[in-house]
Amino acid sequence: MHRVVLFSIPLFAGLLSISCQMLQRKNSLSGSAKSSTSPEAAMPLPATAAPVPGQSDGTGSTTVPSHNPVVIQGVNEKQPLCGTQLGKSVADASTNKQVRFATFNMLGAFATSLPSLNARIEQIASNIQKVQADVIGIQEAEDMVPWGNSADVLARRLSELTGENWYWCFFRSNPHAAIEPDVSVGGGGPLSAAYSTQDANTKKLAQTTWFMGDAIVSRLPFGSVGARRVSARVLSELPLCTSDRCRSWAAGESRIVMRAEMLLQGRSFHFFNSHFYTNITSESVKSQVRQATQINEYINQVVEKKNAPVAVSCDCNSPEDGAVRAEFLKWGFADAWSTVNPGQPGHTGGQSTTAQQKTASSRIDYLFLKGMTPREAQLFPETASAAPADASILWPSDHLGFVAGPF
Repeated sequence: MHRVVLFSIPLFAGLLSISCQMLQRKNSLSGSAKSSTSPEAAMPLPATAAPVPGQSDGTGSTTVPSHNPVVIQGVNEKQPLCGTQLGKSVADASTNKQVRFATFNMLGAFATSLPSLNARIEQIASNIQKVQADVIGIQEAEDMVPWGNSADVLARRLSELTGENWYWCFFRSNPHAAIEPDVSVGGGGPLSAAYSTQDANTKKLAQTTWFMGDAIVSRLPFGSVGARRVSARVLSELPLCTSDRCRSWAAGESRIVMRAEMLLQGRSFHFFNSHFYTNITSESVKSQVRQATQINEYINQVVEKKNAPVAVSCDCNSPEDGAVRAEFLKWGFADAWSTVNPGQPGHTGGQSTTAQQKTASSRIDYLFLKGMTPREAQLFPETASAAPADASILWPSDHLGFVAGPF
């Protein structure tokens, strides 16, 4: 979550005027599908925008455009921000005979601190390596200047640990100007970038800009990628709010869904990832169901263009007996965890970051599958850190990750 900064009318009008002028420029993404690693892939961002792959991300890391993922023609989707971290090995993971999927809400620095995030990325990368996950849906990834992009930093650490190439894509969800289309690679545009400079989290973390978003990090190279912004919360939520924080989320929060197509032994599959609206009112379930419905519509359009197995990774913010899981099961998806571990709790949500032991008490993180069946599903081997960078944050996240496969 994040706190939405409200602007005065004069400032808003000024930003809107600037935005409209910039939007008149030709958007090179419309009518063609180009790699986000290419400088001509979209209208340039303002100086305060996120780093472009191929340039330093402010942490000493450099991502390189070793492959060119593209959006699918005829499907209404936008171009994520993508990059590659090169490993020492020349082996291509697409020659592997099997694949494992994982989902993980990594808990952004906005809720902790930058030193904590740096330390926790080490734990997260180690856990991913231990469970041998190949494709990971990440929620609460962050894009910051000058710090960098957390998906890129995680991919770099995985590349160092495994010696292999790791690929990543990211799309911004918040802060987002509701009136602005996603004209920039990675989502948003000049008005959203201006909002970001004034966001409370930008100031808290001493950054020039800060964005929350979702990411896909993969050992397999991407063939095609894409993202969409889902509808805002249902209007019936706002009148039910009794606090400024609730009203801010109900009126200004945004969510996205992103996807990547990959090849394994010449076989194509699609991996979708999304962080669902959280529960703030009794009407939040309607916002979640609408988000799920729009994700399924997106999947159907992609599959119509390129028929292939599908995996959906999410922090769905909805319990096992909730509406989101029920909708995916109705649409013919299988719940990876309960398919392999029927009757087992598999709790992933509610982990106290300050506790010495596991406290997760609900299952709200899922891998939904269609056209594939896992042989195993297990939680990440997470434990409290003995020497955390932030003394109050002992765990990698307030969620537990889990992995399913091989497929």
